[in-house]
Amino acid sequence: MLTLNVIGAGRVGRSLAYCCRKTGLFQIGGIINRSSKSTDMAVDYIGGGTACNSMKDMSPSDALMIGVTDGELFNVVKDAYAADLVRPGGLVFHLSGPLSSAELGVFRNKYKAKVASLHLIKSFEAPIRHSRDLSGIYASVEGDDEAVIVLSEMLESLDIKPIRISASHKILYHAASVFACNYLTALFDIALDLMAKAGIDRSLARQALIPLVKGTVSNLEELDTPNALTGPVARADIDLIAKQSRAIAHLDERYDFIYRELGMIALDLTRRAGVHPSDCCDEIAVVLDGPPTQK
Repeated sequence: MLTLNVIGAGRVGRSLAYCCRKTGLFQIGGIINRSSKSTDMAVDYIGGGTACNSMKDMSPSDALMIGVTDGELFNVVKDAYAADLVRPGGLVFHLSGPLSSAELGVFRNKYKAKVASLHLIKSFEAPIRHSRDLSGIYASVEGDDEAVIVLSEMLESLDIKPIRISASHKILYHAASVFACNYLTALFDIALDLMAKAGIDRSLARQALIPLVKGTVSNLEELDTPNALTGPVARADIDLIAKQSRAIAHLDERYDFIYRELGMIALDLTRRAGVHPSDCCDEIAVVLDGPPTQK
């Protein structure tokens, strides 16, 4: 069985290391986090491995997983390289979304290691409770062919679907995840704020809006975006669009800017769907593109 050292067993690293141990594909070796307390917690959670106070305490392993933040990766790679943590011909991979396997090139040069990046397309507000919590999700993998094969097999054993991508596209790939996840949360907060300004308690507003969001996601599971779009732009309700923009601008000009910018993107979707005549779309564009005072 291959041994796996882990540097950075946070929410994602801890979850993946736990699953790696459960599958039997890897035997967990040394684990190190920022603090000894966090390291001990990770060992307890994973159910295996040895808590290490420094990289010098780690023995060389067949594979090394680095799960630190993007900003820490450069220095951690430098320290791990100096500490000889990988056996010749071993596997080294990190869990960053935007950074590529090129960050690990030094291991390829020194140990003839196979390097890759692996990013789980999932929001981790906390470590997973069970390995099945990762079942059915997707993950991007890029790097050396042999490393991608090993990691893809590991992912498939966890019922995670691997997607091989190009290293040069990782920034755009991760930005897509930001839009789909992080900015969705930001938009939801705007919706809650507008509800509150309409006199509806934030807690009640959340309960009211969550089914709407779930319905939208359900539509997106079945339909492409042009056909899944609903609301005033999809209905070409020009008067309502103008009234909403004015009302929002009166409360917060930032919100109105977002409303109009997203409205223009929604308008592009309606053009693609061909649901409105061209002159109707042009009228909507005039309303969305002008300053709030002219609406």
